[in-house]
Amino acid sequence: MRRAGRWLCGASAAMAAWLVASLYLGPATSPRLFPLPLHAVLVFAGIAAVLGAAGLALRGAPLPLVVLLAGAGAPLLNSRLIGSQDTEPAAELVFRIVREGSLHVPGPNTWSVALPDGTFASRYPIATPLLALPLALPASLGHGPLTLLFRNVMEKLSASVLTGAMLALLFVAMRRLADTRSALVAAALTLFGSAALPILGQALWQHTGAALSLSAGLAALGLPEGRRRSLAVGLCGGLAVACRPPDLPLALGLLWLDRRPLTALGAAIPVLLTLLYQEVMFGGALRTGYGQEASIGWRPPWPDGAIGFAGIWLSPPRGLLTCYPIVLFALWGLWRRRELRPLALAILAESLLIGCWWAWEGGWCPGPRMLSDATPLFGAGLAVALQSWAAWRRPARAALVVAAAVSCATGIALGYVVAKPAQYALFGALRDGAWTPRAWPLYADLFVR
Repeated sequence: MRRAGRWLCGASAAMAAWLVASLYLGPATSPRLFPLPLHAVLVFAGIAAVLGAAGLALRGAPLPLVVLLAGAGAPLLNSRLIGSQDTEPAAELVFRIVREGSLHVPGPNTWSVALPDGTFASRYPIATPLLALPLALPASLGHGPLTLLFRNVMEKLSASVLTGAMLALLFVAMRRLADTRSALVAAALTLFGSAALPILGQALWQHTGAALSLSAGLAALGLPEGRRRSLAVGLCGGLAVACRPPDLPLALGLLWLDRRPLTALGAAIPVLLTLLYQEVMFGGALRTGYGQEASIGWRPPWPDGAIGFAGIWLSPPRGLLTCYPIVLFALWGLWRRRELRPLALAILAESLLIGCWWAWEGGWCPGPRMLSDATPLFGAGLAVALQSWAAWRRPARAALVVAAAVSCATGIALGYVVAKPAQYALFGALRDGAWTPRAWPLYADLFVR
C-alpha cells in the first residue's frame, strides 16, 4: 500500500510541476508545444490533486493534507468556471498586481468604478484576490497573454485551492470537536453537500475568501490559550470582514469564542487596512465600490427583511434548507455544544441582515450563495452532531441519511451538471420567481427540458 502511495504521490508531483510550467509558459498553440492546452489544465489539475490525495492517504500522511488535495480536486473536475461578473475583477486583479503593480482594473464595465483620475477600481472588496495572489504567481509572472480563457483558468484554479485549504483548516477544527471518523465524514459532507463544491470552489467570490478566513479562525482556536491564539483568531475574523463586510455577524460569532482585547486588536488590522484602501481609492474610508447601492440596497426588516429571511432558508432555488437540508443537523450540533452557541446565533444574525438586502435571491448563481460564507460554521456543527450518531434512534439516523443524500445530490448536480437554458432560467436566473417550486435545482435538472 505504501509503495502504491509513493507512486501516486510521484505522479501527482510530476503533473503539478508540468501544470506550473504550463501556466508560466502560457497556452499552447499546438499540441506539439510543451505547455498544456488551457482547456485541459483544469481536468489535469483535478486529476493531479485527486492522485495526490490518494497517494498521501495510502502512505499515512497527515489527514489535513489529504483533505486539502481532495477539496481542491473535486471542484476542478467539472473542467469549467462557474462564476459571474461579480468575480471578474478578482480574477483580473491577481494579474494586475503582479504585472503592473497596480490595484486598478480595466474599465468601463459593470464591475468597475470610474475614479476622478480616469482609472477604474474594483466594485468589490479586494481581500479575496489578495489571498489568491500566491496561487496565481506562476501564471501572473509568466508569459501567457491575459486572454479571457487564461484568466478564467487561473481564477478557477485559485478558487479551488482556496476551498481545499478551507476544508483542511476546517477538518483541523472538526477533529478538535469530534473524533477523527466523525470529522472525516463531516468534511466529506461539507465538500459535496454544501456550497463548497458549486460556489466556493468555482470562482473567486467574496464568499470564498471569507469562508477560508472563518475556517482558519476555527482552526486557530485549537492553539494553546494566550496572545498568539487571540491574535490569530482576531486576524482571521477581521479578514473575513475585509473579504465581505456583511459577514460582520459571522466574524463576531468567531471572535466571541476568544473574547480578549488582543483578539479585537487582531481583527482591527485587516479592517483598518480595508478602510485605508477605500480612503485612497474612493476618497473616503467608509466609501465602497458599491456607491449608493451600499445604502439604498437595504430594505426595511418588515416585511421585506422577513421575506428575504424566509427566502434565504426556504425558497426552492435559493433556500439553504431546501437545497442542503443537512444544515439542520449542523445547527443542532452547534446549539448542542454550549461553547459553540455563539456561532449558531451568528448565523441567525447574518440571515436577518442578508434578508434585508435587495438581492437576497443571490444574483445569477444557481443555488444558495448568500450564506455560503457560513459553510465552515455549519461544518463544525455537523462534526459535533455526527459525534453522537451512535446514541441516535433509528428515525433520527434515517432523517440524517436522507438529508445528506439530498444535500450531496444538490451539490453534485449544481457543480457537475451543465444546466440547459430552460433549467438555468428557472433556478439560476429565477425567471419565474424565487418561490416557484419548479425552480428547486434537483427538480429542474430531472424534469425541466
